[in-house]
Amino acid sequence: NPSTGLLKVYSNSSSAGARNIVDIVNDNVAALAAVPLKIQQDSVGKSIDIAVTNSATSAAFTDSKGIYLNYDKAGIVADGVTSALYGIDLDIDDAATNHAGSTVTMTGARINVTSANAQGTTKNIGLDVTVATATTSYAALFNGGNVGIGTAAPASTLDIRSTSTVLQLYTAGTRSQIDFVRTAGSLASPADINAGDVELGRISFSALEGGYIRAGADIRGTTTEEWTG
Repeated sequence: NPSTGLLKVYSNSSSAGARNIVDIVNDNVAALAAVPLKIQQDSVGKSIDIAVTNSATSAAFTDSKGIYLNYDKAGIVADGVTSALYGIDLDIDDAATNHAGSTVTMTGARINVTSANAQGTTKNIGLDVTVATATTSYAALFNGGNVGIGTAAPASTLDIRSTSTVLQLYTAGTRSQIDFVRTAGSLASPADINAGDVELGRISFSALEGGYIRAGADIRGTTTEEWTG
C-alpha cells in the first residue's frame, strides 16, 4: 500500500525501560565493505523520513533525540597506518546534464530550529560543536566557497551583514588581537615578501551611494622595514 509504505514498524509498548524497535547488527569485522543498511531511491521524494513527536508533559519530559549516533572506536590503528573516522560522511553529486534554463541548488545540510512556545524560557541552537583532547583540534574546516552570515549570497570569503554589532572580540586575561600577515607566493606555497612591499594590511571603509558600494577611507598598516626579498 503506497499510502502506508512498503515496510512499517509500529511500537506502542507501555512497559518501562528503553527498548529498540529495530536492531541491525553486523559483527563481521573482516567484511569492511559490508553495508548493514542500504537505501536506494531513484525518484523524487525522501529516502528516509523520521518524524519524532514527544508529547510527554511535566517531569516526564526530559531529553529527546531525533537521530542519535554513538560511534565508539575500539580498534587499534597499526604503526604506519593512517586512519580516518567519520561520524557522518555526506557526498552529493550532480552528474546529470541539466537543461540550459534550469537552476539547481545543492545543500549539504539544512538546519531549521524554531520555537512556538509562548511561555517559559527557550533557547534555539542551530549547531553545537565541541572538539577537544586531540593533538590538534579544529571546530570546523571550510576548504572552499564563501561563508555568509546574515546573507544568502556572500560576496567574499567571510561576508557578515547585520543591523547590530557585527564583530566583538573578547579576550580574558590578555589583549584582543587581529593579525595581518602578508606573504609572497601562494597559499599552498607561501614565500618571503618582496623588496619594496611596505603595506602589510588595510581596513577599508565604504558606503552605498547611487546603488554602488564606493570606497571612502582606509586604515593602512605599513612598515619602514627594507625587505631584502
